[in-house]
Amino acid sequence: MEKVQKGIPALNIDLVESDSHKMSCGLQIQKLEKNLCKIDKLKYPHRNMFYEILFIKQGSGYQTIDFSRYPIRANVFYFISEGQIQSWDLSENVEGYTVFFTRDFYDLWSGQVSVFDFSFFHSSDLLPSLRLENDSKIQEFDDLFSSFNKEFCKSPGSLQDKIFWSYLNILLYKLQQNFKENPKRNVQYAYQAIRNFDILVQKNFRKIRAVADYADMLHLSPNYLNALCKKAEGKHAKEIINERVLLEAKRLLYNSNKGITEIAFSLKFKDASYFSRFFRKGTGMSPEEFRMGYLQWIME
Repeated sequence: MEKVQKGIPALNIDLVESDSHKMSCGLQIQKLEKNLCKIDKLKYPHRNMFYEILFIKQGSGYQTIDFSRYPIRANVFYFISEGQIQSWDLSENVEGYTVFFTRDFYDLWSGQVSVFDFSFFHSSDLLPSLRLENDSKIQEFDDLFSSFNKEFCKSPGSLQDKIFWSYLNILLYKLQQNFKENPKRNVQYAYQAIRNFDILVQKNFRKIRAVADYADMLHLSPNYLNALCKKAEGKHAKEIINERVLLEAKRLLYNSNKGITEIAFSLKFKDASYFSRFFRKGTGMSPEEFRMGYLQWIME
C-alpha cells in the first residue's frame, strides 16, 4: 500500500485479493460471504483508489467513511467514491456482493459519460445509499449480480473486458434509475460549491492548475473560492489542486514503469527537475526515493 497521508494507506484495486485471474483489468465483483476473509485489509482505514458498490442482502455492521460511522443494513446499496477514506466492520453472517472498478476502466468505453454523471458517486452525502423497498426489486438486482458474477468467473475469452464493462454499465444505470437523493437534505451552497470544485479538479487537474480558471468555471472569484476551501477543508484551493496532481504522480510511480521524465511530461510539467522539486516539496522525498524505498507500507 502507498502512504498518501500520515497513518492512512491508499488501496489500489489490484491490492484487493481475489481468486479470479482478472485482478488487473480494473474491475472486480465478489460475493461477500465467500471473500470477506480475503479482503481483510478493507476492515482497516484506507483511501479508496477505485469506486465501490456494496450490496448487503443479509447481515449488519458499520461502515466508516471519512471518519463518520454509519450502520449497515440488509437490502441496501452503499456507494463509495474514489478518494474517500473508509473501513468496514461487517457481521460474520453477511451476504451480498461488492463491485470494485476504476475510473479508467469505466472511461474506456463510456464515450461522453463519466462516473461523475451518476448522482450516487461524489455525492453531498458521505455515504449515499439506496434501500430496495420490495421483493421484486431485490430479486431483480440479485439476478443481475448473479449473472455478472458468473460471467466474471469464466475463463478468459475475446472481448471479455467489454462484456464486464457492459454488465457494469447496466448496473450503474439501473441504480441511477432507482436512486433518490434525500429531498430533505439541505445542502448548503458553500458545500455544493466545494463539491463542484473537487469534481472539476478530478476531471481537469492534468491540464488546468490555476485557481482563477477553476473559479471562472464555478462563476466565483478566486478569493471567494479560496475562502470556501479554507473554511470547508482547511486548505487553499491551490493546495487541493496540487494534492490531486501529487496523488496522480504517486500512483504513476507506484503502478507503472514509466521514467521520471515521462511521468513529468504526462502530468504537464515543463521538465523533470521542476516535477522533482514539486514532488519533494509535497512529500519530503524525491520521486526516485519514493519509488525505491517508501512503497512498502505496513499498517501499525
